[in-house]
Amino acid sequence: MEQNRVDMKDRRIVECLIKDPQTTPQLIADQTGYPPSTVQKRLLRLQQKEYIGRGYYVRDWAAVGFPLKSRVDIEVSAVAL
Repeated sequence: MEQNRVDMKDRRIVECLIKDPQTTPQLIADQTGYPPSTVQKRLLRLQQKEYIGRGYYVRDWAAVGFPLKSRVDIEVSAVAL
């Protein structure tokens, strides 16, 4: 595997992170069928490339195969009228 590329295994791991950013490497291994050591190594490599953060959140969507032009989080509180 080329070190700068994200392959289908990486992408499946990232999809698990997208579904549940609080997941663990063991749960990802269970969901994907990959050995836990493979998941751990790939997560570490994705972190080192800064594609994902330490809390397993996606930092570089395009690099992991999810093109995204922008992301906006909006928090709205109810105001009594």
